[in-house]
Amino acid sequence: NKGIIKEGELADITLIDPDKRWEVKEADFKSKSKNSGFIGMKFQAKAELVISSGRLVMEDFRIRKE
Repeated sequence: NKGIIKEGELADITLIDPDKRWEVKEADFKSKSKNSGFIGMKFQAKAELVISSGRLVMEDFRIRKE
């Protein structure tokens, strides 16, 4: 049952900090390719936590491996 936030269900949730300001930096890229039109751009709001199918998959902008 997708779309239901309830104990026992497999949640897909993204928690966003609307006040978080951040800048895209080439040094933070995990890919071998470092080209991006976003480098140096500043943003407000950032995903802090992602839960997919009930599993924590991203926290503090880091992909979690199982």
